[in-house]
Amino acid sequence: MVTDLPAPWDRPYPSPPIAELARSVPEDAGIRAAYGRAPAEMTKAATVSASLGDAALHSRTGAEPAAAVARARAVLEAYEGADDEDEAVASCRAEAAQMLNLEEE
Repeated sequence: MVTDLPAPWDRPYPSPPIAELARSVPEDAGIRAAYGRAPAEMTKAATVSASLGDAALHSRTGAEPAAAVARARAVLEAYEGADDEDEAVASCRAEAAQMLNLEEE
């Protein structure tokens, strides 16, 4: 198990350790599936925290931005190597990059 990787919020996009690790292992290792599920799990955490009301305000306000950042990184990684001339690709990349820039401010 890799334990010396920095936390996602401590690294700039693109999160090279995660992306490289996901590409470096065999498909049957399951790591790609785990990283693919990560944005959905962050979204679930935000949803569950929101359903708990004011008692979970701090958990929710921590989970919401983390979920948004995870989704933005997933968009950029999904379009890695895609045609820059495609208007939809450019639009999705720009929106995801803007989200990550807001997160850094």
